Amino acid sequence: MDTANESQQQHERTEQVPLVNLQTSDINENDVLCGRAAEVINNSGNRRFRALTRYFRSIYANSSKRDDKNKISCAIVDAVRTASPPGRFLKKHATKDIWYDIGDRKAREKTSQTIRDIYDKDKQKKQKIIHAQRTASQNQDASASCSTDYVDDLSVSSKAVGTTVDPST
Repeated sequence: MDTANESQQQHERTEQVPLVNLQTSDINENDVLCGRAAEVINNSGNRRFRALTRYFRSIYANSSKRDDKNKISCAIVDAVRTASPPGRFLKKHATKDIWYDIGDRKAREKTSQTIRDIYDKDKQKKQKIIHAQRTASQNQDASASCSTDYVDDLSVSSKAVGTTVDPST
């Protein structure tokens, strides 16, 4: 059996596992927490997860086939799940102070969305840098032409009046 089929079977098995309620103290350093709170963002598992998604970002973005993108997401989920200790994708219950594993399908969705978000943020940063460079260049060109125009106007005006004006003073 090839590794792609083994990986797919492993995902199917994980999807069928009943939800296990975990206390906050049961979370390990490889667990990826879903949400937007500071505890989620600063979690060591989430930092590792973001590093993995950044690593695969350009490959994912350059993939034109949906199947290829899915394989990349699966590889990242597998990397988290097979870490030592094994990582899980956990979400906090809405009303209770417990965490539960969201399963591989939602983990792949989260992974794909994270890669797209990182790609979009990087793209926005590049666009801001390019815009700032263009603006700076335009401002520099405008100030250079403005000062040259001023000097030219000053020379023309001084000749008209019959005086000589040194523009450097």
